[in-house]
Amino acid sequence: MNNGSHHHYSARVALGIRLKHWRLQENRKIAEAATLLGVSTSTWGHWETGERLPSGDLLLAIEKLTGLPLYVLFCPHLETCPQARSGQKPTTGHPCCQRGVHPCAPDGCP
Repeated sequence: MNNGSHHHYSARVALGIRLKHWRLQENRKIAEAATLLGVSTSTWGHWETGERLPSGDLLLAIEKLTGLPLYVLFCPHLETCPQARSGQKPTTGHPCCQRGVHPCAPDGCP
């Protein structure tokens, strides 16, 4: 099992990748995405680069803005789960899933 600091770093990186991917899919500049969420451009930029994590209230706002559940935003399966990487819910039979449930979901696979 990873120690706390490594896990925290992985969470920041996963969130940053997903935020950037969402923003680019929406064809938005950082300033536009930040304005939609009510934060500064530098704050959004720090999230995308994995330098910082948003607070709990902002995480819920990000989830609402992007339409991506928190378990997808923080999914550590960056390389093995293309659906998580793109922000789509994995389908049944995908290699990173069992029974069609995303492994990071609360009822996900062990």
